[in-house]
Amino acid sequence: MPVADPDRWFSILNFLDDLCLPVAFGSPGIRHRLNPADGGWESLTRLYFAEELFCRVEVDKLARQTARHGVLPDDISPLVRFYFLFRLECAKDFVGMLFPPEAEVSPFPDVPADWSDQQALEWLLIDLWVRRHDHWLKLNAIGARGPFAFYGLTKANPNT
Repeated sequence: MPVADPDRWFSILNFLDDLCLPVAFGSPGIRHRLNPADGGWESLTRLYFAEELFCRVEVDKLARQTARHGVLPDDISPLVRFYFLFRLECAKDFVGMLFPPEAEVSPFPDVPADWSDQQALEWLLIDLWVRRHDHWLKLNAIGARGPFAFYGLTKANPNT
């Protein structure tokens, strides 16, 4: 197994962590999509897929800008904030798999030595998202509306 540089991964993870609160803070109008009357997790998954595709170009632009310059612009729409937060959480989840704090080695190789942290962040927020978004959106929809508790977000339904 390759040895990963924990300082580099922790630096990237800390940056992602520091972004989550300001991104989430600007998204109070997004809660409407969790209305139980709208259907189950399947309909929420379809909504997530449609909305994410609709705003993907804007979220890609925000991800590049944030990775390269380290700051969030002030004028981010609630929908773009919502899906950018999904990307941040997806990237944090992946980095946690790359280098869990208790592991001595990583199951994945480290980022290429010639990449800057900005390039690694851009890869996490754009390229990784392209590979994992379908899985990530579905799991979040199941967590919000599924018949069982997922990541502790909802109470399990004892009748299922």
